[in-house]
Amino acid sequence: MKIMRGNVSKKKPVVRRRLTPANRVEHILDVALDLYSRKGFHRVTTRDIAKACKVNVALIYYYFKSKDVLVQAVIERSIRIAIDSYRQRVVKETSPVDALDEWLRVNVEFFQPLRKMAQVLVTYSTTGRRKASIDALIRNLYRSEEHILHASIEAGVRQGVFRRLDPAQAATFISTHLDGLFYVAMTRPDINLRARTESAWTEIWAYLGVQHAPRTRETRDD
Repeated sequence: MKIMRGNVSKKKPVVRRRLTPANRVEHILDVALDLYSRKGFHRVTTRDIAKACKVNVALIYYYFKSKDVLVQAVIERSIRIAIDSYRQRVVKETSPVDALDEWLRVNVEFFQPLRKMAQVLVTYSTTGRRKASIDALIRNLYRSEEHILHASIEAGVRQGVFRRLDPAQAATFISTHLDGLFYVAMTRPDINLRARTESAWTEIWAYLGVQHAPRTRETRDD
């Protein structure tokens, strides 16, 4: 009697790609940032992060000795990425208009991770457990951002590209508008963020006195 055999699937076993220690740390920080931004870092345990990373909790403690160390590492990395992006992309532009446009593009392209960082910073600021090192990082972020904006606006005023205004006040005004967009994204996820961003920048270009504002890249709603 001939035995009929069904089709036997010959799927290759899934091979997990082994991460290098550096990549493992980056992955842990990415996962932690996502969980902290959605649930608040006071509600997220180290075990939650280990589960999401699909690793043993001991591995988390191998890289980060405590939850406080991990939280600080998440904030520090997020701020460093933001500052490095501003410096690498914006400072190289020679035209004041192009520099500000590139600054907006950086914020558009990195909006989601920056929004997550803002959410974590909001949670941090309300916990009552402030750390001098983290406060210094936050100050450095805003100082760096406003310095870049100030330099671009000052050059634009000097060249007659922007109307005559106080560069320091204008830098604070634009930076505050960005904070407002992050707040809207955190508290009203159902709104059309693309339209809000375009509207904000139309007003900012008008405020600077730019007649022919560049067309910035579209924001993504994801």
